[in-house]
Amino acid sequence: MQPYLEMLISKAIGNSVARRALTAARAPLHSTLTGSLSTSSSSGAEGTSSSSSSPYIHPLSSIVLSHLQTHHPTFLTSHSLSPLTLRPDGTFTLGHTSSNISSDPTSPSTSNFIETKWDPSSKKHWLNVKINTKIGSYCLQDNTKPAWHGSKMSSVERIESAVDGMISSNEEAS
Repeated sequence: MQPYLEMLISKAIGNSVARRALTAARAPLHSTLTGSLSTSSSSGAEGTSSSSSSPYIHPLSSIVLSHLQTHHPTFLTSHSLSPLTLRPDGTFTLGHTSSNISSDPTSPSTSNFIETKWDPSSKKHWLNVKINTKIGSYCLQDNTKPAWHGSKMSSVERIESAVDGMISSNEEAS
């Protein structure tokens, strides 16, 4: 049986494109996919594929997806985090999001999700999560700060630490 994220990617973008996306998701930080993404149209329709070229997956999103797949697959399946939606800017959503992360988490219309988002106004990459009644946002990268003004950890270590913190925080709340 194929791993959970591989199955979701296959459903979202087709088997041959999924293999290329997964290869890139496992590649080092400097390696990115080329081509255009077709799993999310500008009108917001999810799960459609009109292009056979490889989708663009931002390096930060790639690290998050790879780390979730490698270290937390049971967390993904136990919280029914599907489908996987890849967006043209290289970010993703696992599960269904409401239009506003600060909406009422106890509302039945609000589902569990994990997503990466780029906020152009603040120039920050975010990891957002909503599991049951717990909502959190983790800054993956602040592009307003020079690269040398930050954590002594590498980008990969920082992102993996944020993902691990998100998982452990949600497991403690359960």
